[in-house]
Formats: sequence, structure tokens, C-alpha cells
Amino acid sequence: WVKGVKNGVEDTSPVTVFWDVRVPDGDAKKAVAGWTTKHETWPEPTIERRPFYLTADSVLSPGEPVGPAEGVRAYLYPTGTELVGSTQQFAVQPYSGGVLNYRTASAGSDIVLLGNPEVTLYLSIDHGDDADLGLTLKDVDAEGNVLFVQGGLLRASLRAVDEARTYAD
Repeated sequence: WVKGVKNGVEDTSPVTVFWDVRVPDGDAKKAVAGWTTKHETWPEPTIERRPFYLTADSVLSPGEPVGPAEGVRAYLYPTGTELVGSTQQFAVQPYSGGVLNYRTASAGSDIVLLGNPEVTLYLSIDHGDDADLGLTLKDVDAEGNVLFVQGGLLRASLRAVDEARTYAD
């Protein structure tokens, strides 16, 4: 592809997913994948999107809430910081009133997660006009071991305002 040189890249699948990547001694240059899968298109057409809904009793439920208040929970700012990897140097425990946790029921079998989770979150801010949101997806096994899967941060003021769905109290 570079300068018209035939190097065989045109004969390979355009998407390669590196699974279970390990970084020995924290050196990214030595990163190795446990295994790889190849895909002709992205997103993979066999992916089954599964919606989950937040409920007032701290559950990620596959069932849609009956009414808008069914999933309401209070979130109190400020909160601490959660970082991926070693946080020893920061050692900041999140303020328990500023963290909301949700769990699904235990999976009956293995689930392959491929792609990026999407979150649609509706919130109201009682004090001030801004909020910082941090979402973290984790896998917790039967022994309570936690595996970080993915996370994201968003400052609410950096989102576009949908005038048709926005109102003032």
C-alpha cells in the first residue's frame, strides 16, 4: 500500500482484534496478545447488542424500567479518583456518597465482549450547572476478583444540548 509496493497486506483481513493483551514489566513495546481474531468488516456483523437498564436497586437489568422514576438514584459530589492499574501513589478512596455501582446477575456462561459499550444516561444536576461523570465497566468473578474492562470520562457541559428534550425546572 505504501508507494505501490506489493507486500501482501491486501490479502489480509482489514481488522485484527488482539485479545487478552499482556504488558510484561509495564513495557508497552513488549506487549503480546493471548490470541487474535480477524474480521472482514467492523463492527463485526455477528455482534449482538444487548441493552441493560439502571434500576433504583443498583441492578443492571435487561428489562426496561416501567416508569422514568424506577431507575432514579442520588449521586453526591465530590468523589474520589479511580485509576486503572496501580493507584498506590494516589491512594484516593472514592467518597462513598459520590459513587453509584450497578451489577448484573451472574452470567450462566462466558460472554465475549467485542467493540465498545455505549451508555445513554439521563441526569439532572441540582446544584451548579456542571458534572463530571466517570463510568467503569468491570468483570467481577465468583471470588470477588475484579477485572477492569473499559472506562470513560465525560464533563456534562461538553455535551450538545438537545433543545427538544431539555427543560428548566
